[in-house]
Amino acid sequence: MNLHATFNTSSRTWSFEHDDAPDWVEVRIGFAEDGIPVDLRDWTFGFVATVDGEQVASAEHPKGGIRYVSSDEPFITYDAFFQPADTPVDVTFTVSKASGVYEDSVSFVVPRAPQPFPSWSWNGETWVAPVPLPEGPGDWMWDEENQVWFDAAEED
Repeated sequence: MNLHATFNTSSRTWSFEHDDAPDWVEVRIGFAEDGIPVDLRDWTFGFVATVDGEQVASAEHPKGGIRYVSSDEPFITYDAFFQPADTPVDVTFTVSKASGVYEDSVSFVVPRAPQPFPSWSWNGETWVAPVPLPEGPGDWMWDEENQVWFDAAEED
């Protein structure tokens, strides 16, 4: 899932966008302002992600020894963490400057990967074929029509 968080330095509000990409949660933080480039001097910002009240990921920016001055890029940081599909996640974003602390949260459920074939079922962690994958070497491909695995290398 791509989670984009943008803080508007003029209105002092957060906005969020996300998609349905599975497994990894990719967090990008950016700034918007009435003028470009955005003046980032003295801003600190980050996020804390929790699952069932337990922290699973966090980030604080700027990192030690780094100082942001300004940017015209839509996102200036990128962080990622893994959570299995169907996991409810809460993410709290915070940005601060001498003028105040601005915080907002977003909640979502990590999406499942798309079902690869109609006959496959969800086992609570991943999609599984109705017939187990054969053991041993091979370039195994699923034949949905015949409900069998075949070695694609032998088909050439």
